[in-house]
Amino acid sequence: MRFSTLITCTLIVALAGGVAYAESKHPKQQRASGARTAPADPCADPYAVCSAGTYVGRDPDPRVRMQILWDFQSGLI
Repeated sequence: MRFSTLITCTLIVALAGGVAYAESKHPKQQRASGARTAPADPCADPYAVCSAGTYVGRDPDPRVRMQILWDFQSGLI
């Protein structure tokens, strides 16, 4: 094996190890698109609207949550 090939292989292994080490030290950040993982129980979310254990929707405004629940129970959605 030539000396330059040996150095190249050593650098590749060192770089791969450095990347793996850096990924293990820093938790993955959320995507820029804002994608989130769904909670195990969607009704546990304080902004969730649930009716008899059925997830209906989600909104931070309590008036909108009440309207969503009203529409769901009325059969409009």
